[in-house]
Amino acid sequence: MAGIIGGNVYRKEPGRADDVEPSPPPRGAPDSGAVPLPLATDLATDPPRGGGGLPSLPPGSTLLPVFFRDIFTRECAFVWNTLRRLGVAPGDLEDLVHDVFLTVHLRLGDYDRTRPIRPWLFGIAYRVAARYRDLARNRYETLRPPPSESADPAPRADEEIARREAQEVLAGALEELELGQRAVFLMHDLEGFSMPEIAAALALPLNTAYSRLRLAREHLKAVLTRTKKRRGKGS
Repeated sequence: MAGIIGGNVYRKEPGRADDVEPSPPPRGAPDSGAVPLPLATDLATDPPRGGGGLPSLPPGSTLLPVFFRDIFTRECAFVWNTLRRLGVAPGDLEDLVHDVFLTVHLRLGDYDRTRPIRPWLFGIAYRVAARYRDLARNRYETLRPPPSESADPAPRADEEIARREAQEVLAGALEELELGQRAVFLMHDLEGFSMPEIAAALALPLNTAYSRLRLAREHLKAVLTRTKKRRGKGS
């Protein structure tokens, strides 16, 4: 079954698990299914600093609308992190950030300025990442935290090792998710977007967005539980 929302085509495939559409929880109800925030924040990844830095606007960008330049300046790091969390390899991030903002520039007239911009940007980044991941050469790329530049002899080295191990487990579990589930999880549990905002940004029925969030949480919790038990046996 195909449909169109906001000019974007989406297709529901019969028999998919995430097509089961439970009723949304009542407004204000506690979110008991959330993956604990400290675990989710381990998925954070900062854009490069120093020499490379974030992508910059090309020469002649002063001819671009001021509103677009402001968006680029404020939200470039957000787009960078979003693409990384969606599985884009580090070496391809700069090109794909530019792809996202090219789309932003072309579609700026479609943006409703009365609404938050980040869900809209995430929806564009999600589609760019989906096209990227469809390429055979990128299909099996995995999200891994970048290697540290040097060993840190600080007294809290054990804690840093444990944190990095937890980050690797989470990143690996996230990579196993179907991209649609992954996007909903990141938008809701990491970025804090509302479910209506997520459904609109990803062109999904609201109940399908809730279902994808549930499936993503179940998978991540199962992976974390298995990892904890395995480490308990090894200690």
